[in-house]
Amino acid sequence: MVGRGSTLVVLTLWSVAILAGASAGVVIHVPGDQPTIQQAIFASSAGDTVIVAPGTYTSVLDTRLDFGGRNITLTSSAGPGATVLDAGGFAPIITLQGGEDTTSVISGLTFRNGGSDNAAVRCQHGSPQIRDCVFETNTGRYGALYLGSSFEATVRSCGFIGNEGDDGGAVHANGSLGRFVDCSFEGNSAVGKGGAVYLTFYAETRFDSCRFASNEAEAGGAVYSMNAESRFENCSFWGNVADDGSAVYLNQSYNPPEFRRCSFVSNDGGTLYSLAADAVVTNSILAFDRSGPALTCLLGEPFLSHCYVFGNAGGDSLSGFGSSNRFEDPLLCGIETGDLSLCANSACLPPANPWGETVGAFGAGCASCGSPVEALSWGGIKSLFRTPGCGVRPSQSVPR
Repeated sequence: MVGRGSTLVVLTLWSVAILAGASAGVVIHVPGDQPTIQQAIFASSAGDTVIVAPGTYTSVLDTRLDFGGRNITLTSSAGPGATVLDAGGFAPIITLQGGEDTTSVISGLTFRNGGSDNAAVRCQHGSPQIRDCVFETNTGRYGALYLGSSFEATVRSCGFIGNEGDDGGAVHANGSLGRFVDCSFEGNSAVGKGGAVYLTFYAETRFDSCRFASNEAEAGGAVYSMNAESRFENCSFWGNVADDGSAVYLNQSYNPPEFRRCSFVSNDGGTLYSLAADAVVTNSILAFDRSGPALTCLLGEPFLSHCYVFGNAGGDSLSGFGSSNRFEDPLLCGIETGDLSLCANSACLPPANPWGETVGAFGAGCASCGSPVEALSWGGIKSLFRTPGCGVRPSQSVPR
């Protein structure tokens, strides 16, 4: 149990970290030094830090913010759990469009109920670092976070929860450069494509150690990528839902999208959908899709290697687009709860597999376990491998 003393320790450590990072410039407290956040931003100069006290902020001058090209730090004294900017359905809450560079920092805040005709946080021609923030229940054209053209951002240790958008429930990246590290995308949805993330127009985006869970869209339950360059490493996809591409829908690519050491488990709608996109998937688990195949491919040439593919309702066949893969139960600790770490006796752990490598996003997380899959007849086994290869099927002649 976490008591009051523990909470005070956490807040103290957060405050110490903030003050240590703020020592280079002037520190402006809200509401101590300035009554509103925007007034504090107006009073700041490059290198300054604006620190927001705990509370829920709803006024226009606290929830319609513009850095105005200033390279400053906007943070809180007590972390995102205690500091909420609630726009009440209007947006964006923060706009960065004045060429802010990587010394601009946003941290320790919760952005709630933003969106409207854009996103809760809109970045166009700016390059901030966004750290330790929570984006929740934002509803807008571009979901919670919009990354525009000529933009380079690093988003680290942020949670995107229950956001909605037209394309991209949590993140919409258009021709931008971005990196997401240790972020969680849970329960986001899109009217069209990309329940959590929508990447388009040559967006170059990397995701490291990110979790995608229970997101939903028409296409690309977690991620939809069109003419974008993306890389996913040590990421997990669980419980995402879509008509096509329950985890990821890839629509063309000028450079092959890459998936390394990822876990795709218990999604619903066909795990990977590749339309003229030559994805490279290595050391990954594709298992237990509830209604579709592990891979659906039209016109492209994806390549899978050193992967474990098993138990997908629509079939496990890779249709020739793979080399040195295994078709056996990866033995996961908690499929039903989203714990995708490996049982101690999993062949996804070295040296149990022929490659001596860890397969999937996680290592061992529990004792030895058995397979949850019931024994099948020979006919049932053969049915798992009946899935077409690349080529236009009559029912899918019109690409999304």
